[in-house]
Amino acid sequence: MSIYLPTDFCFTKVIYKREDCDFKTGEIPDAFTAQGLKEAREILRVDALSEEERKIYKRYLESVRLALSLDDSSRYEGYCDGHIDGRAEGEKIGLEKGRAEGEKIGLEKGRTEQLVESIKNLISNGFDFENAVEVLKVSTDQIEELRRLI
Repeated sequence: MSIYLPTDFCFTKVIYKREDCDFKTGEIPDAFTAQGLKEAREILRVDALSEEERKIYKRYLESVRLALSLDDSSRYEGYCDGHIDGRAEGEKIGLEKGRAEGEKIGLEKGRTEQLVESIKNLISNGFDFENAVEVLKVSTDQIEELRRLI
């Protein structure tokens, strides 16, 4: 029987009394709790299996590793797809908001320019500034801005 133990496995930590261990069966008593004993017990358990049982066990372990690998790969793929989709959706929303805000600013600027032109026309026809803004029904908060622009 071959026993493969971790490199940091130390028998001085494991075996306290020689009569506590059964070297013929390769069993390590549960009372021993040194680091690495859990792995050593598993190795001894697998080595105690018949050749056919060991092959079946190794195929089982390989299928578990493959399933875990596929699960990790699928999870990562899903993460990447979600990240790409989320980014595209965010860009779309950002463009829509930017376009809407740009249109709003453009409309406000256009209204202001139209008011300035209308006031200039009224002033050129003999109206003073106060009468022109009154005729055009300009709000009081816009009056100062228009006075600055004219």
